[in-house]
Amino acid sequence: MNALKTWLQKTRPRSRRPQVGVPLRVSEADYYRLMNLVNGCKKRKCGSPRRLLFLRRILSNAQIVPLKLVSADVVTMNSAMLLRTAGGEALQCRLVYPDEQSKLNRQVSVLSWLGLSLLGKQPGAALRCGLTLESVLYQPEINSHWHL
Repeated sequence: MNALKTWLQKTRPRSRRPQVGVPLRVSEADYYRLMNLVNGCKKRKCGSPRRLLFLRRILSNAQIVPLKLVSADVVTMNSAMLLRTAGGEALQCRLVYPDEQSKLNRQVSVLSWLGLSLLGKQPGAALRCGLTLESVLYQPEINSHWHL
């Protein structure tokens, strides 16, 4: 836990311009919920404008996949995953919406730089922050938990 907390405090994006590469796979439910989040945060002026712009760009370039066709190894909202640091330390966390974030429960907001780099990724992906996604431990879509 301390390693994740320390890492989250130190990590900052490496460049000011969002870089969106290969289109990521995003479930249709996540797409609509996240677009509502972006639009709602812009109106209420909550969240970092830069991160909201980055999330909007990710979503606009994403491949939207029907809920029942999402691969078991794709990080979606409320997925639990295992990350590995460059030093080999394993970190477990869950990708959540900003109002559900809790460092004690290892929940990472989708509006954090780590959360933005996790969305839509598959195991083996090297994240911008020096971590590697090792595995997806739990995914709501595969377990038919559509309400999450």
